[in-house]
Amino acid sequence: MAANSFPLLRITILGSEGCGKTSIADVFVNNVMARSNPPQPTTLPRLMYRVFSLPSEDGDQQPMISPVIFLVANKTDVDPQGDVPTRLLGRAELFAQQVFCRLWHVSAFTGKNIKKMFVDMAQLILSNGMLWELDYHEESGSEESEEERCVLM
Repeated sequence: MAANSFPLLRITILGSEGCGKTSIADVFVNNVMARSNPPQPTTLPRLMYRVFSLPSEDGDQQPMISPVIFLVANKTDVDPQGDVPTRLLGRAELFAQQVFCRLWHVSAFTGKNIKKMFVDMAQLILSNGMLWELDYHEESGSEESEEERCVLM
């Protein structure tokens, strides 16, 4: 890998409506702190996928890849000493221990721990080459058109 070339790391942010997914990304990517405005209601279609296994020539020979999973407690700036946040964070810590994932306490409103969390994610992903080397070699090895990279479902 060249000194000025970095692999593309894919990070997926999941969570319920209004939990701060977009705000967390904005703080990290654009250095824009979250506003205290409530989220605008949106209508999202329910998507359901049928998942099944198809045998492939090399699919059974590929090793299982374990993703890096973080549990992120956002809005820790809101009533940090209150009873409800304390209980919820206790449950989150217990859950993180049970599923062996890291728990980060962040605030998209103040920016607390956002950059540290993403740096920690990147370091964990880069420390496991199986999570990024395949994508990196595929992207650096071939020139695909926009149409070839697009997948329609």
